[in-house]
Amino acid sequence: MNGIVFHIDDPSAWSVLLGNLRNSLGEPSLGRLRVVANGTAPVALWADSRWRRELEELLSQGVEVYFCHNSLTAMDLDPAGRPLGSKVVPAGVRAIAEAQEAGYSYLKP
Repeated sequence: MNGIVFHIDDPSAWSVLLGNLRNSLGEPSLGRLRVVANGTAPVALWADSRWRRELEELLSQGVEVYFCHNSLTAMDLDPAGRPLGSKVVPAGVRAIAEAQEAGYSYLKP
């Protein structure tokens, strides 16, 4: 397994997703951990919050986080306001499909 791609499109799912990531970090056999956030999920992390700080900590431990540019545009969120260490991709669904093509398992909390 190359890793897990976690898909989040609902802002209320961040708490569960962050727990999944914390638990997965202790399992090196799972491979790389990648998050793709689209839909309305990004809006919950554009302000200073516990979830944003926790995600930035996970980013510093090697978790990859990608935000969908289309979703950011739809919600009028400035990409520069994203959590430190995260990246923006043109389309979240494409990023998910590419991860699966590369051997990542899909998980949606």
